[in-house]
Amino acid sequence: GPTNGSASYTYILHMDGAQWTSMHGPSFAQTVSQTYSLGVLKVCGQDDIWVAGGIEYNTCNPVGEAGVGLVVHWDGQAWTTVLSGMNGGAISAMDGTSSEDLWAVGNTPETQVGGQPIMMHWDGARWVDYSPEDGAGGEVTDVVAVAADDVWMVGDSTWHWDGKTLSQGQDRGGAGIFAVSANDM
Repeated sequence: GPTNGSASYTYILHMDGAQWTSMHGPSFAQTVSQTYSLGVLKVCGQDDIWVAGGIEYNTCNPVGEAGVGLVVHWDGQAWTTVLSGMNGGAISAMDGTSSEDLWAVGNTPETQVGGQPIMMHWDGARWVDYSPEDGAGGEVTDVVAVAADDVWMVGDSTWHWDGKTLSQGQDRGGAGIFAVSANDM
């Protein structure tokens, strides 16, 4: 969104059935060395909106810039930062069955630990990191939650959460995933 002095604002449009209205999204203090980007949206209800992306830090490092994930939540009254500073990279996709069961995925840049997947789960109180160990996984581009115990992540390969364990499949993944039901993805 546009900047106003040292702050950047994200605008969000809402359709109430008759007309579009705009509201300010989250705002962040901008500095010369960091840029905020929000491009992932998950709506769980009118007063339960999640927006994700990342913060890019210009480190003047010739091998690349550093970044961290960012997730903010709208509770009907105000925006709250729920995740900030997650090492690695921006959040590229988010899905879940409720605001107490959200998955956020992304990737670290190739310049940071060789481009590893980021897989985080929000249980309503805290984030749990399910990212694989260094050297495993490849890129993750999308996530779909069919149920709390049936979550799929895709990218260079497929990953499945069965409610207890996150396991990597042998199938080649893809750029995105969409599910109508557990048997129709």
